Amino acid sequence: MCEISSSVEEGGRVLTVVGDVDLGAGEKLEAEIAGAAGDLDPGAELVLDLAGVGFLDSAGLRALLRGADAASAAEVRLAFVLSPAVTRVFELTRIGPKFFGIAAPDWDSATS
Repeated sequence: MCEISSSVEEGGRVLTVVGDVDLGAGEKLEAEIAGAAGDLDPGAELVLDLAGVGFLDSAGLRALLRGADAASAAEVRLAFVLSPAVTRVFELTRIGPKFFGIAAPDWDSATS
């Protein structure tokens, strides 16, 4: 089960994701990211707060990557808050910030 909430912050929006992001939640997450990015002005920031994610499978990873494409197309900057579970998936798949179109030299997977 995955819950996604949205809040407006100065200069952008925060999508907070709590629970398991699996096949059943992947499409919902992708749609939420794309919708939030489409609602923001170019140059605004969209924060994906994944600190509450306990499980992320390949469908969830695909949703994040496709959501990043939507944000890029809308010229919206992405930022992440990662849980240990999400960090582990990124490490195992060697997914780094370049896959999301962001500069994050302090991100553990930044060299990927």
